[in-house]
Amino acid sequence: MLNSGIDAPNKGSLVRVSEAFDADLHAGNLTGWQQEYDQTSRGGFYGRIVELPFDGLQVFCEHTSQALQQKCVVWPDSVWLGIPLADQEESRINGLTIRPDTIMCRPGDCDFQLSTPQNYDLYGLVVDKVTLTDMASIHDVDINWKELTEYGRLGVPDKTLAEVRFLLARLLSVQNKETPPRLQQDIVMMALLEVLK
Repeated sequence: MLNSGIDAPNKGSLVRVSEAFDADLHAGNLTGWQQEYDQTSRGGFYGRIVELPFDGLQVFCEHTSQALQQKCVVWPDSVWLGIPLADQEESRINGLTIRPDTIMCRPGDCDFQLSTPQNYDLYGLVVDKVTLTDMASIHDVDINWKELTEYGRLGVPDKTLAEVRFLLARLLSVQNKETPPRLQQDIVMMALLEVLK
């Protein structure tokens, strides 16, 4: 069983890249997560994580070359959003199919399972509930916590998804060294609030 003795990532501003050629090793490369990956397709495994950790906020893009069954837990008092890249094959969260107009979501300190196909790419955002609540209050956004923490997936308009994917791709670019960390964090939070509207 997965334990929940995990902490949020430390504040940082540099893009961190990790690669692995074993699914188990790859599962341990995401900061602040407790994970177990089982490969379900044949062939050599390759995984890559490009991660940008902030104080109370984590942004990453994960690539996995083989189909996986994943058991995941993110740090307590947080919310995770998983946004597959456009034109990805179906994935599932706790058995529920993720369609092109849906994203995944789970609360922290709560086991969940993902099924992902070969050559899968996913953007992930994890945010402390307090940070999210404060930002939502400042910008007058009502958060439906029941929908966000209980259902496993959210419907999001195509235009909003396209804009958020574009923004995350730019932020996670290894060449992106000119944007100050505080501005990066504010941009991600605004994108997150736009998704949650």
